[in-house]
Amino acid sequence: MAIRWGQVGLALGLFGLLLMGLMGSDSMNFMLWTWLWPLLASALGLGAGLAAAAGAARRPSRAARVWAAAAVLLSAGTLLAALAGFVGMVAAMHSMPMP
Repeated sequence: MAIRWGQVGLALGLFGLLLMGLMGSDSMNFMLWTWLWPLLASALGLGAGLAAAAGAARRPSRAARVWAAAAVLLSAGTLLAALAGFVGMVAAMHSMPMP
């Protein structure tokens, strides 16, 4: 079961990364709500990766540890990138002069 959670976590982390790539290519990174989906996908991926890590700790398996580590690292990196993009967009909006 830990391997399956790791695969789900990795898929969700990659999905969040794909969404951020699509937002950047279409220049849609100016809307607040578009950042919600990569944040949600990567947070769920991080949760699945941590569940995989907990399962791998109970039942030692090299494959489970590899899947769990990949899911946690990719999902955490995607989550941090999405948070940085969101904060950067809010900071840019805050520095704009109001009409």
